Amino acid sequence: MTTRITRHTYDTAIPLEIWDCPGNINLESLDAPLNQFSSLIFVIDIQDLYQQPIEKLVDYVITAYHENPNMNLEVFVHKGDALAEDYKYENFSHIQSRVLDELADISTEYGQIMLNFHLTSIYDHSLREAFSKVLQRLVYFLGNYEDLINVFCAVQFFVYQDIFM
Repeated sequence: MTTRITRHTYDTAIPLEIWDCPGNINLESLDAPLNQFSSLIFVIDIQDLYQQPIEKLVDYVITAYHENPNMNLEVFVHKGDALAEDYKYENFSHIQSRVLDELADISTEYGQIMLNFHLTSIYDHSLREAFSKVLQRLVYFLGNYEDLINVFCAVQFFVYQDIFM
């Protein structure tokens, strides 16, 4: 459980700064304008009562939308592994529809905000896959990178064939 704001910096091909924030924080206490952020990931525990987190998420989404309409808004519905398959997908769908309905009830404009929902767990690939999708949305030239990697792989394959043939 996160108890204070922690900033993690990763200087890789895609430089990242991740802010891990406790659930009791509001966006104003970040001491940084939201237009400096490219993504917001909100985590909801699928096992908990989620009325209060949904209300907080709706507030976050509206605030982020006003301050940075280009921000990627991601929702990780986490700990899905603890529930039976049917119940897990039912809760996930319920959370999704509640968030979208509450946004639409406030304003039709907010009902059009793009939110990406991910059902995640630490016990399978879903959390890594969700983070991967978030990172892919951050790479503006993703298509170019994919093409470059495909060319690299094709060249490596032909070099490998020539060596062993």
